[in-house]
Amino acid sequence: MGAEVTDQDELAYLLRAAHRACEEGPSTSDFEAEVAAVVDYIQANPECREAASRLFIEQVQRSAGCIEVLEYCMHELRWPEVEEAVRDHLAASEDWRVKTALAGVLAAFADDWPDADMYERWRATP
Repeated sequence: MGAEVTDQDELAYLLRAAHRACEEGPSTSDFEAEVAAVVDYIQANPECREAASRLFIEQVQRSAGCIEVLEYCMHELRWPEVEEAVRDHLAASEDWRVKTALAGVLAAFADDWPDADMYERWRATP
């Protein structure tokens, strides 16, 4: 009898896959499918929102992982508690690298996010 896979396990698996693809791929097209799978899973499974939010906030607080995963997810999800965590950590950090990365995440919460067109999901069709 095997262990039951929970929504949180599946979410963690998808996030690890997205971060791995992002770290290994030089272009957004190399990892967009994996990151989109995270967003799609969260949207299809609203019961995992709390766990997902906690994982995103932990990423912000640790300033770890592929920042593009966080940007992409927050551009789609726009969760206020994650935005607040980004603002708080941005204000508290003295590391310019962290500040630069988090400023990019903060920009992703806006409708007019400048980097949105790097992704097929939001690329304007000619």
